[in-house]
Amino acid sequence: MEVIESELVVRQLHLKAVESELLGAELHLGEVESELLVSELHLRVAEVKLLGPGLHLTKLNCSNPQTLSI
Repeated sequence: MEVIESELVVRQLHLKAVESELLGAELHLGEVESELLVSELHLRVAEVKLLGPGLHLTKLNCSNPQTLSI
């Protein structure tokens, strides 16, 4: 009976270790998600910078109607 109980305790400890590894993996995924979020924000900043010159060109076109001819 004690041998079976010991095996169960060892299995429970092993399960706890596996749970800890999974928790670690979840935390690691959280870090990766954070990095992706930062990348998305960085890309949005790049889009805004790209949009900036486009808006500037639009202003130039509007202020000089001769450049609007197609």
